[in-house]
Amino acid sequence: YVEGGYFLMPKTLEANARYSQVKGEFGTGSEYAAGVNWYPLKKAQLKLSFDVTVLDGSPLQNTASDILAGDDGTLFRTQFQAEF
Repeated sequence: YVEGGYFLMPKTLEANARYSQVKGEFGTGSEYAAGVNWYPLKKAQLKLSFDVTVLDGSPLQNTASDILAGDDGTLFRTQFQAEF
């Protein structure tokens, strides 16, 4: 598992990327992802995220997102996060 990020605009716009691989009894799966985080208040309490993930033999199964173990494909995700 490798993950990294860099602020393109200090405290406002962050680019990120990650890679992970799982090897197990039922095969090997990899995940590649890249995205951006926007902090409109320049604080972590409010964040809008967008990322794209490419699955190559998904190592996990997640019925909420219709991903089955062994699936290949691309996943687009947008997330809004607020801390109170």
